[in-house]
Amino acid sequence: MASADSKTIPLYPIFTKTKRRRESFDDDLCKPILTKKKIQKRDKRPKKLEQLHLDLGQRDFGHTVCSFCGMVYARGKEEDMREHNKYHANVVNKFKYPVQVWKNERVVSEFEEGKIVKVIPDDGKKFWNKVCAIFEVISSQLGSATVPNTKDTQVFLYIKNKTVIGFLASKPLEEAHRIFFTGSTSSSIQCRSSIIRKSPQNFINLLSKETFPAQVGVTHIWVAEKHRKKRVATQMLDSLRTHFHPRSIIEKKKIAFSCPTPDGQQLLINYTGSTDFLVY
Repeated sequence: MASADSKTIPLYPIFTKTKRRRESFDDDLCKPILTKKKIQKRDKRPKKLEQLHLDLGQRDFGHTVCSFCGMVYARGKEEDMREHNKYHANVVNKFKYPVQVWKNERVVSEFEEGKIVKVIPDDGKKFWNKVCAIFEVISSQLGSATVPNTKDTQVFLYIKNKTVIGFLASKPLEEAHRIFFTGSTSSSIQCRSSIIRKSPQNFINLLSKETFPAQVGVTHIWVAEKHRKKRVATQMLDSLRTHFHPRSIIEKKKIAFSCPTPDGQQLLINYTGSTDFLVY
């Protein structure tokens, strides 16, 4: 039989939660951060959302970068689409080749699908305005902000369907360094200790310490994306070799290139047939 004192002392189980046990704790310590009532109230608040377009697994969902004009816009959003169309049309117009205006064009090569026109420093302002307008667009793709110098630069434009799809700028050059590809930083080749960059094949590009004879330097070379791998760049380089100097053909090994991109490196390896082409 329990004593009188035991009847006055409340006893609670320690392994089973009960309402009386929870209420015996300090109310401030056990108060939930969000009560059920508050959560329901928050969920019932009206949310103003704008339905732009449905994500049905399409590849172009969200923001898109135009491969031609470089503008970032959201597909499906009317305002973005309108602004992109306006900007894109303006960029496309810069690549239009007004044949009726350029009566004194200098055609150096002709093909079934197009032609190559050369622009020299003595040409009129309308030619160089076109060159600068095109370069303004392609400079971001080339990673170069250096505008071609009109005093000593020759530009080769590849024209197809009255549109410029290829651009090559060049200048006279007497010497350049040679680039080498090696699998590690240590090499038996005499070269500078500084590393230029890594190629896509994870080789290290090293620059020769000595210089070699050169005849021309390619400062910029660009081809519209949908026309790449169709020999456009190759044909422009061939025109450069045969028409840069009026009475001589430049050897491939005498052409130097200014800081080629990884894609440019592959182009030059294929064109020159060597991995140790000239750079400056």
